Amino acid sequence: MVAFTVITFWSCSGAVFTIVIWERATGTNFLASPAGCMIRLIQSQYFSNAKAVPSVDVFKDENGILRVTTRITERKDVPTFFNPIHLPNYCTLTKRLIESVHRKHCHAGTQIMLSILREKFWIVKSRKTIRSVINGCLKCKRYKAKLLTVESCPLPEDRVSDTVAFEVTGVDLAGPLFLKGGSKAWIVSFTCAVYRVVHLELVASLTTHSLMAFRRFIARRGRQRTVYSNNGTNFRGAYNELSTLDWEKSCERQTLIEFCGNSILLRLPGGEAFGNGWFELLKNCVKTLSRKIDLIL
Repeated sequence: MVAFTVITFWSCSGAVFTIVIWERATGTNFLASPAGCMIRLIQSQYFSNAKAVPSVDVFKDENGILRVTTRITERKDVPTFFNPIHLPNYCTLTKRLIESVHRKHCHAGTQIMLSILREKFWIVKSRKTIRSVINGCLKCKRYKAKLLTVESCPLPEDRVSDTVAFEVTGVDLAGPLFLKGGSKAWIVSFTCAVYRVVHLELVASLTTHSLMAFRRFIARRGRQRTVYSNNGTNFRGAYNELSTLDWEKSCERQTLIEFCGNSILLRLPGGEAFGNGWFELLKNCVKTLSRKIDLIL
């Protein structure tokens, strides 16, 4: 007989919550319906004595439902808003209610769920109970799963050895910056890979010819031993042109040697240890410039 009673109770829980959700949508009073009887049964089972009721002010309404007295009783609203129904936290009926509201409101978070449920129900240890139900939601687990992480590789030798400033340099571009006359400009950032020093140049286009800013940078900061790039199309174009150039017949060979010396342009399609540092510094520089001067990014 006891087993039959338990089976009937758990099998009715889904139907009860269907009635509850239907009542919320239609505005029909469910307290005189079988759902109200089920709530009275649960309250009599879990709140059978005064010690089982937590330290809240509760009372029974005309339908025999336990309700909580809140501090907003003077508000002009429906009685269920300022006198919500008292529910236990470890009851399956309560968990099914939370799951139903959670799915109905697009898998909302703990705070939103708490605000929605408090409009009608006062659940014991509600925040902890809602969080446990949300943590058990398979769809939420899927989208909140942690990504696979890889251990950081050691920094290359160029970033940890003692060198002169800008001897090892990373170059990157940012923009465009829209000027008042309708033209555009881009920022070329030269970042020291060791001491985090930044040198900025302004160019009017992203073509290979705009890398003349590199000459201005060398004239100001001196020769570089190694230069890293982010494998951009303009950098690849400059690399290809330099690779196909006949240096023996070039009239600018001596000029380039005087400017660049033994500089090497390295193409890095990836590698956080090489390029992540100057990318973050460039992003901070662009944010500061956009707030300081009258430019629109």
